[in-house]
Amino acid sequence: MGGRFTVLGSGTGVPTPHRGPSGHLLEAGGEHVLLDSGSGTTKRLAEAGVSLDILDRVFYTHYHLDHFLDLPGLVFALRNPTLDRDRVFPIYGPSGLEDLVSGLRDLFGPWMVPERTRIELHEVGPGWQAEFPFGKISAASTRHCPESLAYRIDLPGAGAIAYSGDTGYCTEVVDLARGVDVFVCECALTGADPFHLNGDQAGRMAAQAGVKCLVLTHFYPEVEGTDVVGLVEKHFHGKVVLAEDLMTFSIEDS
Repeated sequence: MGGRFTVLGSGTGVPTPHRGPSGHLLEAGGEHVLLDSGSGTTKRLAEAGVSLDILDRVFYTHYHLDHFLDLPGLVFALRNPTLDRDRVFPIYGPSGLEDLVSGLRDLFGPWMVPERTRIELHEVGPGWQAEFPFGKISAASTRHCPESLAYRIDLPGAGAIAYSGDTGYCTEVVDLARGVDVFVCECALTGADPFHLNGDQAGRMAAQAGVKCLVLTHFYPEVEGTDVVGLVEKHFHGKVVLAEDLMTFSIEDS
């Protein structure tokens, strides 16, 4: 069966005219699943022709603003009576999710409580696994902030995808991504940083994990115009894709 993956935001907290903060959509097993929702994600969903009615669940890697800021806007939009949505909306994320949503409810009051959609919160951690119609999802810690996670999804029938979230060089993420068809990996910087990757490090991680296709994303403006692919190809000899907002591809076609 495989699935379809759409990059909703390939940038960072420093947006550019063509790149918004992190957000991704996975369509598999009849479900529509968000991975992060930085600012502008809900607009990008509309541009991709995806209604909020059909979102099944969302997973967060961590709670830096460029990865979750559209959460209150998403919950607020679910209050709209024109949406045909009378069902549960589960939200998954690392430790701190319940405190985060509680704080948002204190700040925004009833606007953070949809009338016909019941929000379910699920805090998860490294080593967590679960089965859903869209596939089997697994989580691992990353080197970014204490709670940050990466996710791997083994799709129903065929194909697997891993999403690094934000991370420095990290053996836990290498192990998580081992053998996947598509590795969606941050490549935020050009220089060395313990909590983000550059092209050289992303290429080494992809090679060590033995992935088939490396999709680089989460670019700060300084990365634009540099030879990122050249740095990657010193280590990794598979397919390399530089993500762009609204880029959509099939996992099977990777």
